[in-house]
Amino acid sequence: GRYFNESLIECIPANKIIFKRDKADKAFVYYRNGFVTLSKGENKTFNTYDSLDNPIWKECIIDRDYQPLSEKFQRSEFEQFVRNISGNDQKRFDAICSAIGYLIHDYKDRSNAKAIVLCDEKLSDSGSANGRTGKSLVGKAVSYLRNMVRIDARNFTFEDRFTFQAVNLDTKVLDFNDAEGGFQFDKLFSVVTDDMSVQYKNKRTFSIPFEQSPKILISTNYTIKGT
Repeated sequence: GRYFNESLIECIPANKIIFKRDKADKAFVYYRNGFVTLSKGENKTFNTYDSLDNPIWKECIIDRDYQPLSEKFQRSEFEQFVRNISGNDQKRFDAICSAIGYLIHDYKDRSNAKAIVLCDEKLSDSGSANGRTGKSLVGKAVSYLRNMVRIDARNFTFEDRFTFQAVNLDTKVLDFNDAEGGFQFDKLFSVVTDDMSVQYKNKRTFSIPFEQSPKILISTNYTIKGT
């Protein structure tokens, strides 16, 4: 208590740490042996951590080494999976790829904030659910590249003041998995477009700035309610 009391710590100057984040035209994916820089088109470069200009969260590092795709593989298994769930329709395939790209790119533009909603081709308002089409697997795939918090949307409530207590400063994607027909999408408007307020039990509420807050993913078998 003598050395770490609040009045003494207040005298210590704060050290502001600027973490490395994606840019509008670049994304960075971190592996154990280095990181890959992705830019528009097919350009990608691999660098060791000696060239990293800003710190990153340890949880952002994927727990495997990066290995370039062998030239003998013309199409990855995951690409084939995405083509299958899009019914081999090129427009749908491009839309899913665009959604995945948006989620794994942690750059955020306040004037173009979005929530990604994955739903079935056959939507129901009557209560019957059409599932097993790969929505949750897309979310699971994103979690292998970005730090994700997955929420059971069926048992989720916005009335709880500890709604987002699972979210940390290193969380990149917030996944509301298997939302039901009555899911209150309008309650997420402020979270999608503004800062995110987080409260842990027995701790003070704090706010995550918009540029650093996680992106939103929703998967559902129903029509999302609201305008």
